[in-house]
Amino acid sequence: MKLDKITPLAALTIAFMSSNALAFAPAQTEISDSEEKPVEQAQFEITLTNGGAMPASRPIVWIARDRAGVPETGSDSTLGHRNVCESGNSDVLAEELRSNRRVRWVHQEPEPILPGQSITIRIPRVRMDVESVYIDFMYGRSRNVCGGIFDLNLKQANFFGNPILGRDTVFQSGGYELANSSLNPKCAGAENAVSCLRSMSAVAEGDNANQISLFTGYLPSVLNSIENVFGASATQGLQIPTSGAIQYKVKKLTIF
Repeated sequence: MKLDKITPLAALTIAFMSSNALAFAPAQTEISDSEEKPVEQAQFEITLTNGGAMPASRPIVWIARDRAGVPETGSDSTLGHRNVCESGNSDVLAEELRSNRRVRWVHQEPEPILPGQSITIRIPRVRMDVESVYIDFMYGRSRNVCGGIFDLNLKQANFFGNPILGRDTVFQSGGYELANSSLNPKCAGAENAVSCLRSMSAVAEGDNANQISLFTGYLPSVLNSIENVFGASATQGLQIPTSGAIQYKVKKLTIF
């Protein structure tokens, strides 16, 4: 049938058939961003307790994706993590974290955690599918020993609703070697046990310099040599367990 020969009745018939074909065609469903499954978010409260003999520097806390900013064992330490481990100053690390696009929130506690003391930090909304919370601090009488909480099981705390308990991981930033009593058994006339311990830590050199490693504990000879000079009571505050001096409790507050 030529188009110029279509009668009005034929045109009406074609239009009716076309509308029916559209009515029975498979539906094309588009899902908009507003119709996607909502991301579960939760607010938490974290309590840190210093159960050790050595004070911990003021903690730095951040929310991030993909473990951004976490000092992984075997990797090179950033200047920020070195500063935390060597002096307890977290200002440079805070700048590094804030410049990282995978980090969303950074918080620096105003005070250190003394032995036997607990502090509580309220964490804002955390996206449970992709984000977690990380904490870093220095063991204050050491020269290069840090504690970190990098494996908080927030999903478990969110699911069960009960507080989650755990302990820190202790590591070194790689700026200094672990204290060795054979380097300086007399502490070079140090004024106290703390400066004596620090004088035993030589600046790291070689392939492992500036490399993050787990803290393996001081040799008994290190603490014995300090005790011989300054006494047992002064030395007691220098002991750092390889894990667990800082304990944490995570409590879910609100789900959004």
